[in-house]
Amino acid sequence: MRSAVLTLSLLCLISLATAQEPEHDPADPYWASFQRRGTPHHEEMIGQFVPDVTFVGADGKEVALSSYRGRPLLIDFWATWCAPCLAALPSLNRIYAEFKGKGLEVISLDQDRDPARATNYLAQHHYEWKNFHDGARLAAALQSDGVPLAMLVDANGKIVYCDFGSLDNEAYLRKAIAGLGPEFAPPALPNEGVANESKDAPNQN
Repeated sequence: MRSAVLTLSLLCLISLATAQEPEHDPADPYWASFQRRGTPHHEEMIGQFVPDVTFVGADGKEVALSSYRGRPLLIDFWATWCAPCLAALPSLNRIYAEFKGKGLEVISLDQDRDPARATNYLAQHHYEWKNFHDGARLAAALQSDGVPLAMLVDANGKIVYCDFGSLDNEAYLRKAIAGLGPEFAPPALPNEGVANESKDAPNQN
């Protein structure tokens, strides 16, 4: 019985992944550039300065990555044909809602051949951060191993967090965001101050 359930679950996952990805030629260099190529090198990116490239927005206008300099920036590389990418978007939305008023910029870079697919998907799910059609330029500059990929850049343009697998490790990403400055630190628990005062109070006995 357990074996049958596991088999059925596996078939459902395969069907979901297949449904998300449009037909394409595996030999096409565009798609080949996003195939996973073994062990990711995201750890090597940390501490490097993110290269300055331009993106194309939904309105067709180009925006330079350097225009975000002076503010921390969270970048999510994704595609509508990537099931793990889509599964991570709710996590990205939580972070966006929590930190958008504290100075953290959030953008996503879709890797779709047709930019309208990504634009429509985000609109249908009411995701409001800015999305750009990367055209593989930043991914190529970073020698990215594919999607999903989440990258946190500090206000000086330095990469402080980079995780291949997108937002699967939300707790680690939140820790990196907290390290950007006191304004990004998580709020204290309601009884945390009381506990600390109790520890600091002199013993009356």
